[in-house]
Parts: sequence; structure tokens; C-alpha cells
Amino acid sequence: MIGLTGFLCLFLIASVLGPVQGDYQCGNPGPESEVSFDRARYVGGDWATITVTEPTMAGQPEIAGEDVLVLKDRHGGVVLSWDRIPVIADQLFQVEFKVPGDIATGTIRAVYTHPTQPDRTAEATAWVPKPFSPPRGIVISPKFLWDEVAFMLDDDVGLVADRFSIMIYDLTGRKVDEFSDTNTRTLTWDGGNLRSTAYIYVAVVESEGLTWTFSGPVYIWR
Repeated sequence: MIGLTGFLCLFLIASVLGPVQGDYQCGNPGPESEVSFDRARYVGGDWATITVTEPTMAGQPEIAGEDVLVLKDRHGGVVLSWDRIPVIADQLFQVEFKVPGDIATGTIRAVYTHPTQPDRTAEATAWVPKPFSPPRGIVISPKFLWDEVAFMLDDDVGLVADRFSIMIYDLTGRKVDEFSDTNTRTLTWDGGNLRSTAYIYVAVVESEGLTWTFSGPVYIWR
């Protein structure tokens, strides 16, 4: 016997969801809800798909409820929201949308909340990169160094290189130093062990699957 409380619970579930599916029972929520994006990163104007896996809604034509699915930007602001998520297969529900062109860069989150069980939630994240602009060259500061000099990307949008490498050559063409880093727009060179003279740098910038090479003079002056 399930008792009066159990009977009322099953009655309420059946009233909202229809016949109880699988092993979903009062006190036993069964498999968890899941949310996923179809891609890991998007830019404004891309088409995107969010899929919700919800075992408690198996057999239903949709998941319906106020703001049952919400897309949030990196600040937590609501970008888009849905009151209906149509079914595409048993337990799978999906929406397709166009990413707004003015969406904030950074992490976006798709947050799902069960329409009758607010504690039953799930979310997924994707990434919106900064607008892409190729670097124009390398800015060196200071122009004449005692020991250290910074090499910085010169571009319009604050490009962060996937990989940024610098090779230093003396005037005979001999490589005297080499250094690199990832996910950066600035490299610092310590030339304290070299004599005062002119050198040639070669910078290799890799980003968005593309590569740029720049070169020019750099001076140690003590």
C-alpha cells in the first residue's frame, strides 16, 4: 500500500504529466535531466541547437512552462527564453535559434527548469569568442631596453593569440633566444645576459587556425 500521501503524489503527477513513465515515482526522481549545446562555441549570427533530455516527460509532445529554458550571457542576463520545448524523440526535446549578433562575449549558459519540479534543473555552457581581427604587427616597449622588453600584439579588438612565439637573432643571423606562451597577447624578453647592440626579432602569432609572422629590430642599450 502506498498510503494517502503516495496516492496524492501519484495523482498530481498523472494530472500534469499523464501516465507515470519508467521508474519515475514519488520520492524516486529517476534519471537526471540533461542539457547540451550542439557546438562548443558560437559567434553572433550562428544557428544553435539546445537539447534537453528529460526522462520524466517521456511520451509527451513538449515540455511546457514559463521560462522552462533560459539562455544567459556571461553576466547572468537573459538573452532568450522559451516556454515550450518540442519533442524530437522519446525523452529528447529541442529548440533551435539564431545567436543574437550583439551577444556578450564569454561563457553562455542554457538553464533548464522542470515545469512542475523547480528543484529539478540542469544546465550546459558554450563559448562566445571575441570578434576576430588580424594583428597589424608587434608593438615593442620600451624601444631601447636595459634588460627587459615587452612584445605586444597590435590589433583592434584585444586579440589573444592561441600561441605567441618570439625568436631573437643577432646581426650575424645566429639565434640567441627563443620563448613563447599560449593564450596571451604579450611576451616579455629578458636580454640581461646579452651585450648592448641591435638584434632582430621574429614573432609568430597563431590564432583561429591562422598564422602571422612579423619581424623587426630590437635594441639593448645600457
